Amino acid sequence: MKARDQLVLIISLIFWQFGYTPLLHSQENYDFISIKSVESDFHQELKSIKSPSDTIEVYVNYIKRLIKRGNYQKADTILQGTMDDFRATNDTLVLIDLYTNRAFGYKVQGMYTKALSDYLWLKEYYEAKKDPNGMVEIYTQMAEYYRASREFQLMDKHLEMALDIIEKQDIDTKHIAYWYSRKAAWETEYGGNNDSIEIFAKEGYRLGLEAKDKYTQALTLNELGYLYQHQDKPMEVFLSYYERSRKLFFDQERYSDYVNVTINYIRQINGADDEKTYEIIEQILPMQRENQWFSLIPTLGIAINQYSKRGQTEKIYRAKIEAYEARHRENYVFMEIALSEMAINYENELTKKELEVQEQQTQFAKAEAQNNKLAFIYTAVIAVILLIVTFAVIKINRDFKKKNLQLAQGKIDLEASNNKLTDSLNHQRSLYQELNHRVKNNLTILSGLIYLQELNEEDHSSQAAFETLRNRINSMALIHETLYNSKNTAKIDFQLYLNQLIQELKQSFTNSGTIDTEIKSEGYEIEMIQAVPLAMLLNEFFTNSIKHAFKDTLQPIISVETIQGKKETIIEYRDNGCGYTPNKNSYNTLGLRLTTLLTKQLKGSFDDLTSSQGVFYRLTVPNI
Repeated sequence: MKARDQLVLIISLIFWQFGYTPLLHSQENYDFISIKSVESDFHQELKSIKSPSDTIEVYVNYIKRLIKRGNYQKADTILQGTMDDFRATNDTLVLIDLYTNRAFGYKVQGMYTKALSDYLWLKEYYEAKKDPNGMVEIYTQMAEYYRASREFQLMDKHLEMALDIIEKQDIDTKHIAYWYSRKAAWETEYGGNNDSIEIFAKEGYRLGLEAKDKYTQALTLNELGYLYQHQDKPMEVFLSYYERSRKLFFDQERYSDYVNVTINYIRQINGADDEKTYEIIEQILPMQRENQWFSLIPTLGIAINQYSKRGQTEKIYRAKIEAYEARHRENYVFMEIALSEMAINYENELTKKELEVQEQQTQFAKAEAQNNKLAFIYTAVIAVILLIVTFAVIKINRDFKKKNLQLAQGKIDLEASNNKLTDSLNHQRSLYQELNHRVKNNLTILSGLIYLQELNEEDHSSQAAFETLRNRINSMALIHETLYNSKNTAKIDFQLYLNQLIQELKQSFTNSGTIDTEIKSEGYEIEMIQAVPLAMLLNEFFTNSIKHAFKDTLQPIISVETIQGKKETIIEYRDNGCGYTPNKNSYNTLGLRLTTLLTKQLKGSFDDLTSSQGVFYRLTVPNI
């Protein structure tokens, strides 16, 4: 096995532990599956509308169809621009439809906080209406949400809440069938009782047939296929269940679900029926690429295996590059989701605390106004009748004492509330530092695994490839270590980071001891979203200079200077090495392709001004 293949295999095994699921069908036409056909139907329907209500119905159906098919990003873009308009209609049925489908899309994409917000809105609505069918539906949907977020105890709780209503009320068969399918899923992932899984799945399938609910039928067939696969049943038995599930999902345009089941299917036939496996892979990859589904990476793994058997070297290389880019993209998606979820939770908690403080201040102001009013009334009464004044004074004194006690207690409560708010803020900061610490540790583990592989390599080019990859990973790990050790958890001191990075790289290369560095980036701080791409870019520049630039240079120097403007910052990187003459071939290297990709991610520009006097790169990035 070549070094590059070993590297791809190691990285793939590490990331596949996170449980990405894939799928396929072998006889469908992708032109029919493509989103272009849906967009065409949508525009045709818009042309035929006759009233504003028809426009809303066309948009709602279009969004629902996109989410059902798995075109989540397209649906989310439309919802962001139209959700306020839908709310303005005050049409509850439309909002229920949209919240139900949007929550499903958020859940599948791992945006759990946003999904939970929509599910809680639906739960509150159905409970207020005391709608038993609605409550069974939302409780079961929330159970599936908690299964996706790996909170199995909450999943079980909501399944029991739904079952309690099912046992006492006359519930639609469709909702009961879906409940049985999710109960089977709970047993599969948490309960572990194969007999229970089979009973619940078969009952869900029977009720799905009775209700003519193909979606639930497909779910239960997939559960049965998975069960029989792990019970060592004959291959033709569990493959038949997968095949029937795939067909049902495909017929309903549920292409994301279809692909997930199909991956289970081709994993079993890979090696036994390579022709069919190859045909299916070539048909589902366009769907996964178009929608950037998380199932793309496992499919590429199977594809690389098939390409290797056929000696398709170019396809193997492209697939590995595509897998690397997809993993890089998914890592950032997961990180952005995690940070976004943390920010939303923190903002919600902070808003709640602020509202509580404002409410307390309002109550205190009302109490003070009321006291002033009473004092005025009592004073007027005292001027009229001495007897009334006497009793009024006694009453006022008592009231004041009581109010003062209340105000004193209110002050204590306000201070306690402020202390809780401060503790909450400190807790959120600790969580953020812990997140950076864990990411750094995971990257360090990955670097260590690659180093072990590097030690086993005898080929110097393979060792160099592993060493380059370790340096890239270490540059990212250093970002998270800097954030973990910094008091400012939002920004990174660029000067401090570059000094640490160049020291680590010098330690990695035996020929770097005489190289001097000049870092002029005082006062420049970068956001987390810019830190990782900038780190990888500077790692590439430093590594290339140390390895290639100074073979005949007596006093090697590397310099980095940051020029900050109002809207953008210029980072100039130079060395006094041998340089090179830029040409078309020099831009085809992996390092410069990576430079181009990272520059696009920063939304900046990259200029190569290198000459025979040494390397000169100018990187321009916008200020955030």
